[in-house]
Amino acid sequence: MAAQVLKSFYQAESWKFVLTALCFGVIFQRVEPLNVLALFAAFVTVQLGHLASTRIANL
Repeated sequence: MAAQVLKSFYQAESWKFVLTALCFGVIFQRVEPLNVLALFAAFVTVQLGHLASTRIANL
């Protein structure tokens, strides 16, 4: 049972990575003009926000 849950988590994380890569590909292809620095800064900020919210929730 625990092995299935772990496998499911890894599979979900893999899909998340694939979808993120596809979305970045579409953005690079479709958005003109594109400020790459702003795009990646926003992405990192969102990821850090998720990390911070989980740490705050665990207090």
